[in-house]
Amino acid sequence: MSTPALSAGAWRTLIALALMGVASGCQDTLQTEYGTRSAMFADSVNGTHVFSEMFEADGHRVVTWRWLSPRLHEKADVVVWFSKSFDPPTPEVRDWLEEWLWEQPGRTLIYVGRDYDAARPYLERVKAGPPPLAAGQVLEVDELLADADLKFLNPRTLAKGGDGDWFTIDTSYKPYSVRALNGSAQWVSGIQPKQLGIELLGRMKPGPDVDVLLTDDQDNMLLGEMAVDESRAFFVVNGSFLLNLPLVNREHRKLAGRLADSVGDDRYVVFLEPTGDMPEILDKDPKAETPGLGKILARPPLNSIVFHAILLGLIFAFVRLPIFGVPRTLATTALSDFGRHVTALGELLMLTSDRQYAVSRVLHYQQMTRKEKEPAHLERPTDIPRLRMPEI
Repeated sequence: MSTPALSAGAWRTLIALALMGVASGCQDTLQTEYGTRSAMFADSVNGTHVFSEMFEADGHRVVTWRWLSPRLHEKADVVVWFSKSFDPPTPEVRDWLEEWLWEQPGRTLIYVGRDYDAARPYLERVKAGPPPLAAGQVLEVDELLADADLKFLNPRTLAKGGDGDWFTIDTSYKPYSVRALNGSAQWVSGIQPKQLGIELLGRMKPGPDVDVLLTDDQDNMLLGEMAVDESRAFFVVNGSFLLNLPLVNREHRKLAGRLADSVGDDRYVVFLEPTGDMPEILDKDPKAETPGLGKILARPPLNSIVFHAILLGLIFAFVRLPIFGVPRTLATTALSDFGRHVTALGELLMLTSDRQYAVSRVLHYQQMTRKEKEPAHLERPTDIPRLRMPEI
């Protein structure tokens, strides 16, 4: 089998993840949000954006849902759940999902265990280089490693393991790197085991109804399958070959592609992303809320566009609006200044470029103001001064 095709968006995410370790200051922008496919966290090392793009590239419709609700029960053909809890699903959640699988044939549940965090391997690669880090940058990476371990290991210590109906989780084992695969040709053909980067922390031990499809060389289950009438559920030990950062590895993409291909054709795929560790079970679907203008503008990429527009507006206002210095009163011109009228009339006469017409207008003005009346055939006086018209 060939490596599955990826969309342009998925390739951009993989390239960004591959290059982040060599980018200056990349540690400050590291996203570690777990188990989400949203655009806001598309570059998260723990995200599911790339895996969801594999389903879209195969022609499936992919959506995100937060609850176990009637609408999900009715419409979903495939449910993909990257659990945020280190424990198996509660009996209530498990019963709901089994009922959903029984409801119609051909449905598929893909459950991915939580016992993996991609932040540590990523930061370890950054620390090891190349390029070599300065002393200050090494300290920054060490702080980020400590913070990542704290966020991951604290809730892990509270894991109870589950009741074993589907599987149990045992967190007492030491971390282990998988370098061999055992299973049918459907899963292992064409895979280069030595190039894998699958990491086992805890172990997922299958329940009585689960068939093991894929193991390592120590018989630890990596992938199991449980039949529910004519539907089925897949159980993946963790996301070390399905999350964004691990999918940079070509061999991981082969395995992920085969898992995506197993759901069939033209499916309605729902990525279940509850707000808490376990999804809430609803008897009625929540009403769709129309987001307000504030919420719309707060979403990417509009939030970035609005921010820059506001910044440019502030810069324009600072440049154009303020008056600097002590305010002063500008001189005003009296409207009764007759000299301005004479000047304006002279400028208008100059614009005519007709000297004879200008002289006649001046003579007419003099006659009217002196109340003198000349005979109709009176010759033009010779003592009238000749007006000097400026050249146009």
